[in-house]
Amino acid sequence: MNTKGFTLIEVIIGIIMIGIASSLMLSFFNTGLVRSGDPLIVLDDNYSTFKAIQIVNADYRAKLESDPSLDISIYKNTDLSKIISGLSGIDVKGEYIDFTDPVVTATTRKVTEIVPAGSSIYVKITATKNQSSLTTILGN
Repeated sequence: MNTKGFTLIEVIIGIIMIGIASSLMLSFFNTGLVRSGDPLIVLDDNYSTFKAIQIVNADYRAKLESDPSLDISIYKNTDLSKIISGLSGIDVKGEYIDFTDPVVTATTRKVTEIVPAGSSIYVKITATKNQSSLTTILGN
């Protein structure tokens, strides 16, 4: 009797094992492929907020060069995308801020921001897109 080759049972078991292994690999790779674009989305949001802050800074510098007595209040309590071009799709807001009495706590080491009711010589500009946020401070 010639005993070379595989029996039908060995072939069927091999096919079943290959099927199980491939379904596990497909499940693993599918999860990785579906979420693989998330870092690029976050990077794009970060770049958009950075670009928005740069646009606001350039606008502020240009206005100061043309009128050195510029009142900084044009940047407060408003959606800056309505008054500065190039900020569409990004939430850019300004608010007065004052650091005349900073308090640094030992645990957080953060400066407490004091937002006065009246005017201030500083305006905090915050650009936000999805989960990305970037802040800068403009001052007279």
